[in-house]
Amino acid sequence: MTEPYQPPAAEGLLASSRDVQAATLQAPAVVLEPRHSLSAGPAHRVSGTARRTNRRPARPLLRIWLVSFGVFFVAVAAWSFASPLGSGPDEPAHLVRAVSLVRGQLLGTDLPHPTQAQKSTVIVKVPEVFASLETDVGCFQYKSAVPAGCQRPLNGSTRTVSVETYVGRYPPFYYALVGLPTLALVSVKGIYGARLVSGALSAAMLALAITSLRRCRGAPLLAGGLALAVTPMALYLAAVISPSGLEIASAISAWAAAMALASQRPMELSASAVGTLGVSICVLVLTRALAPLWVLFILAAVVGVGTATPLRELLRKRYVQGWLAACVVAGLVSLVWDIAANPFLTEPGTPLPAGTTEGGIFELALERLDLLVTSSIGQFGWLDAPSPYLVIVLWLGTLGAVVLVAACVARRRPVAVVLGTVGAWVVFPTVLIASQARQDGILGQGRDFMGLAVGIPIVAAFVAGERFVDRRTTLRLGTVVVGLLATCQAVDFYAALRRYTVGTKGPLDAFSAVRHGWDAPVPSPVLFIVFIAAMAAFALILVRVAEAQPAGPAPAVDR
Repeated sequence: MTEPYQPPAAEGLLASSRDVQAATLQAPAVVLEPRHSLSAGPAHRVSGTARRTNRRPARPLLRIWLVSFGVFFVAVAAWSFASPLGSGPDEPAHLVRAVSLVRGQLLGTDLPHPTQAQKSTVIVKVPEVFASLETDVGCFQYKSAVPAGCQRPLNGSTRTVSVETYVGRYPPFYYALVGLPTLALVSVKGIYGARLVSGALSAAMLALAITSLRRCRGAPLLAGGLALAVTPMALYLAAVISPSGLEIASAISAWAAAMALASQRPMELSASAVGTLGVSICVLVLTRALAPLWVLFILAAVVGVGTATPLRELLRKRYVQGWLAACVVAGLVSLVWDIAANPFLTEPGTPLPAGTTEGGIFELALERLDLLVTSSIGQFGWLDAPSPYLVIVLWLGTLGAVVLVAACVARRRPVAVVLGTVGAWVVFPTVLIASQARQDGILGQGRDFMGLAVGIPIVAAFVAGERFVDRRTTLRLGTVVVGLLATCQAVDFYAALRRYTVGTKGPLDAFSAVRHGWDAPVPSPVLFIVFIAAMAAFALILVRVAEAQPAGPAPAVDR
C-alpha cells in the first residue's frame, strides 16, 4: 500500500481547505472511537469538540458554492443567448404554462370536446406576445439546414388572448418561479428573463453538487463522475424554459449528496451535508411527475453502497429527522398533484405500425434506447441540432471506462449497485415506453430519464474510490477526464450555435454572414469565448475540489 497522497493547499478558491483537512485529521481518536463511546460521559464531551471542528468547513464550502454557481450561471446564460427563442424542446408550451400560472391560472380550462391527441391540452389566457412564440419557430423547427434567421419578430401586443398548452397539467413549482419575470416584462425581455431564472435555479443545484464533491471522503474520481453527469444536454436544458433542466440539476445534486453522506464518518456528519441532500430531494420531487421514482433509486443506491455511519445512528439525529419529514411532505404534495391533475397525460408519440405484436413493441422500445442515449448527451433544439458523433463516442467511452474501473476494483455490493443502476436505466424506460405504446405510440427522450441516468457515472466514480491506483495517479487521471469532457462541451456549444447561425449545411465558420442567417442578441464570438472560459473554470474547480477531499476511504460500517 502506498502512503495516502496529501495534495498541496489550493490557492484562491480552496486556500483554506488544507487547514480544514488538518483539523479533521488531528482527531483520530474521536473518528475511530467505537460506537459505545458516543454515550454520555467524557466521550460525549469529546464529540462536542468534534462537532465544533466539523463546523469549520462551512466558510470554504460557501465559497466553493458561490464560485461554482457563478461559473454555471455564466455557462447557462451563454447557452440561453446562443439559442433562438422557442428553440428549446417544447419551450413555447412551457412558456405559456409559466406565464399563465403566475397570473393565477393553476390548471386552466379543459377543452370541451378533446380528441385523443388533445387529452392533455388545457386553455389558458396570456399576453399575446408570449402566445405568439408558438407560431414563430415553424420556419426552422425540425429543419437543421435552415438557420433561425427566418424567425419573425414576436408580436409585441400585450392584449390577453386564449391559447392552448399541452403541459398545463405539469407540477407548478418550477413554473411559479420561472414565470415571475414575465409579470414585469411583458415582452421579449420577459422570455429571456424567464430563461435566466431557470438557469439560475439549475446553476444553484449544480453548485451544491460541487460542495458534495468536497465533502466526499476518498473518492477523487468523483470529479470525473460529475463531469460525466453534467452533459452538454444538461446545461442546455438548464438554459431554456423547461422543467427538465431543474430536474436534472437537482438529481445530479441529490446523487452527489447521497454519496457524500454515505462516505462521512460519524464525527464528520453535519446538518449542512444532510440539508444539501434534503434540499436536492425536495426540489427534485416537486419539479417533475416521475421525479419521486428517482429519489427511490437514490435511496436504494445509498443502502446498497453502504454508509460509513450506521443508518440507525443517522436516523437518531434531529436534523436528519427534520429533513426526512420535509422530504416526505414534498413527496406527498407531489403525489396529491399527480392524483388531482394527472400530469402523466401526454401528447401522442410515433404511431405503431399496423399489426405490431407485443414482441414487436418491445423491440421498438429497445430501439428507442439509442435516442435516449444520444439525447442525454446532446440532441439540442427540436432534435434538429445533434451533437457531433465524435463527442458521443468520447462521452460514452469515458463513461464505460469509469463503470469498468468500478466493476473491477470495488467491493461486491457497490458493484451490484452500479450494475443495478445501469440495468434500471435500460429496463425502466423500455417497460414504460412499451406499456404506453398501444395508447400513445412510441415516445420518450433522454431528458425524461436523465434523473436516473446521471446516477450511473456518479455512483461508479464514487465506489471506485481510491482502490483503483494511488491517490496521486487517480487525481491526474481525473484531470485528464475532466479536461476532455470540458473540451467536448465547447465542441457541442459551437456545433449548436452553428446550426442556428448558418445551418448545418452552411459554412463551417459559425460566425459567417449568410442569407437568412441568425444573429444572437449577444455577438456569437463573444458567447463562444465566454462559454469556453466557463468550461475551463468548471474543469479547474472540479480538479481543485477533488484535491481538497479528505484522503483515505471511509470505514465500511454498513458495507
